[in-house]
Amino acid sequence: MAKYNLILVPEGAVVPEELRLPVAPRGDFIAMIAAGAEQPVIVQVGSRELQALVEYRDLLDVDITAVIGLPGTMYSTIWNTYVSTMRRTTIDQLLSDQSDANDVKSDAGQIEETNPFLRRKAVKPLDTHQNGGTVDANDDEQTGDL
Repeated sequence: MAKYNLILVPEGAVVPEELRLPVAPRGDFIAMIAAGAEQPVIVQVGSRELQALVEYRDLLDVDITAVIGLPGTMYSTIWNTYVSTMRRTTIDQLLSDQSDANDVKSDAGQIEETNPFLRRKAVKPLDTHQNGGTVDANDDEQTGDL
């Protein structure tokens, strides 16, 4: 069974544009959960949806994280009560995680191109012998006289 990764925000919350996580479309509750199958997805939930996710998360096989401290968002007592039982994060932490992931991705190509050990594997050693690769009696590898 797939593990669904949901990041919950209160209904009507404004998610900052710089956060590149997809936002699940409002509407069908099952479709909102299914949107988190491929990658983490932000889901706006009302109190009934939050209650269902928290009370039945073992049946739905969801991994949920709640965003707290989102500026301009109204947090209700119901939200605070249910969120107290789950993993919580902030928008700043999500942005920091996004930045770290972007750094790792951008460094991956650079490290592969500039790592001397990886480059040596890709380059075939040059045959420096003048006479077709046979060793001459006067060759000395220690002094470099080949």
